[in-house]
Amino acid sequence: VKQGVLKYGIDMDVTHYEDGKRTTPSSEPAMAGKVATVDEVQSMMDKNGCSVRLLSPQRYVDKLHKLLAGLESVWQYGAGCNIYYTPKGTQGFAPHYDDIEAFIIQLEGQKRWRVYRPTERTGGALPRYSSGNFSENVIGEPVMDITLNPGDMLYFPRGWVHQAVASREATTHSLHATLSTAQRHSWCDFMEILLPTVSQAAFEDQLEIRRSLPRGYQRYMGVVHSETQSEERIQFIEKAVEIFQSMIESMNFDRAADEMAIKFLHDRQPAVLSKTDKKQLGQVTHQTTLSPKNKVRLLRGPDMFRLTVEDDAAFLYHSCYNSRLYHEKEPQGVEFDVDVAPAIELLLKTYPQPMVVGEDWGIWHLSGLTLTKQEIVEEQLRICNLLHRNHLMLRV
Repeated sequence: VKQGVLKYGIDMDVTHYEDGKRTTPSSEPAMAGKVATVDEVQSMMDKNGCSVRLLSPQRYVDKLHKLLAGLESVWQYGAGCNIYYTPKGTQGFAPHYDDIEAFIIQLEGQKRWRVYRPTERTGGALPRYSSGNFSENVIGEPVMDITLNPGDMLYFPRGWVHQAVASREATTHSLHATLSTAQRHSWCDFMEILLPTVSQAAFEDQLEIRRSLPRGYQRYMGVVHSETQSEERIQFIEKAVEIFQSMIESMNFDRAADEMAIKFLHDRQPAVLSKTDKKQLGQVTHQTTLSPKNKVRLLRGPDMFRLTVEDDAAFLYHSCYNSRLYHEKEPQGVEFDVDVAPAIELLLKTYPQPMVVGEDWGIWHLSGLTLTKQEIVEEQLRICNLLHRNHLMLRV
C-alpha cells in the first residue's frame, strides 16, 4: 500500500459486517479502481472497523509463491492465497461458503471461527460456485466453534458455511492467510468437457443415431404428455436410452482428461527457478543453437507439461511461465509436427535424466519414419533448439 501499487476492488478489498449486514466500501463507485493509500485504509479500519483482504499476495512474496507452487505439486490442483487483516472485535464478512477447499493459517492475533454443515437451505454439499451472504437464521448451529491462535490451522471443505470475528480480548489485530485449492475441478467439470463431444463422435461412429426421429413423436412426447404411458411413448424412451448407452463407446475419456489437465496447467503458479536456472536461461536467445554433443533435459518434470495430439499437430502445453496472478496470461504451449510426439513423450518420461541431443533416441520408428543417422541428429537438434529457445529446456 505504501508503494502505491494496490487498487481497491482489484488488488484488495475493504469490508465490514455488523448487525447482519455486510458493506464493501472498496466496491463503491467512489473507490473502485482507485489506488489505495495508507491513510485512507487506516482510517476505515480505525473508525469503521473494516477488514482488509489482500488478493494474491504471492505476487509480492517469493516465499509464498514457492509454497503455493509446492502445494500444487502435491495436491495436483491449482492453489491460491488471500491475506485478511481484521481489527480486534470486528468481523469483515457475512456467513457464506466458498467454491474451494480452504486451509486457514492464523498468523497474528486471535480469531473465532464458526463453521456450519451444508444443508438444503444453504445449497447442499459440494456446491460448484461460492454463495452469497447468509442471514443467521438460515445457517443453523455451528458444528465447530473454535478460536485460532498464531500458528494454528483450520481446514473446511468446499460448501461449508463459515464466519469469523477477531477476538476483542487479543493484544493485537487478527492476521490470517487462506490457502485455497480444487476450484472447479470436479467430475461435473470433467463431464462438461466430455459430453459435448460425444454426440458428434457417435454420429460419425454409429448408424442408429443418424436415423430420423419417429414421425409424430410430438403427439406423445413432451411435458404435456408426461403423465401418459402409451406404447409409442415407452418405445421412444427405450430407444433413446439404448442410443444413449451406445454413445458411451464413443466417449473419448483421455481427450477430456487432457483438457482438464490443460486447465490445471493454466491455473498453476509459474515454475520456481533457481539462480542457476535463471542465469542459464537469461543467456538464451532465439538465435542460440545447441550442439549434438550437448546433454539436455526439460526445465521441469511431467507435472508442469501436457502433451496432446490435435488433428495433425502435437502441442506441449506448460505452466512454466504463468503469471503469479490467476489467469493473467492465456494457456501457454509449443506446437510441433505430429511425428515429433514420441520424442517429446520420451523427454517427459526420462526427466530428470539428461539426453544427448545427437544420440539416436530410438523412437522414430514409432512415427513410421525411416531416418538416416544424420537426419536423426538434425531432427532431434531441431526439437531441442525449439524447446531451448522457448526456455523449456536446460543444458546439463
